[in-house]
Amino acid sequence: MKYLLSLLLLFGTISPVVIAAPNALTGEISLRLATIQNNSIIGNSAPYHITAKDIALELLLEEIIKRESGGDTNACNGDHCQYGRGLVQLVSETEKTCEKALGRDLNPFIREDNLACARWLLDQPNGIMHWGDGGDWGSGPYPKYLITILYDN
Repeated sequence: MKYLLSLLLLFGTISPVVIAAPNALTGEISLRLATIQNNSIIGNSAPYHITAKDIALELLLEEIIKRESGGDTNACNGDHCQYGRGLVQLVSETEKTCEKALGRDLNPFIREDNLACARWLLDQPNGIMHWGDGGDWGSGPYPKYLITILYDN
């Protein structure tokens, strides 16, 4: 009975779904949130377009977080966190640069603030260099295919 109830909840009469449609000409993926009732679409959202660059940025960000903090929003590197704070290990000078660019105060220990700064950094030419290139410092190198997608456009 437990499994039957789970199936009824999972395959009820109204289900939310995501519809993905790739565009071969632009390389974008169009996503729509839709609601299906009795095998018919009864409503859907405006499309949201995702590019290969968007996907590369998010995959790269995920890898940076894994290497820099292991996903710990409270990660602190060094005495008084002078070598990095939060998910992507932002230093105070970088935080100030991001605050100026984004036009607001940031708290590196708040996930959304830390990621907003990281996304802004990655969107800058060679922004990945903030996390090093695998030389004497930093957590790089990062996957070449992601760097190519992100910066060679």
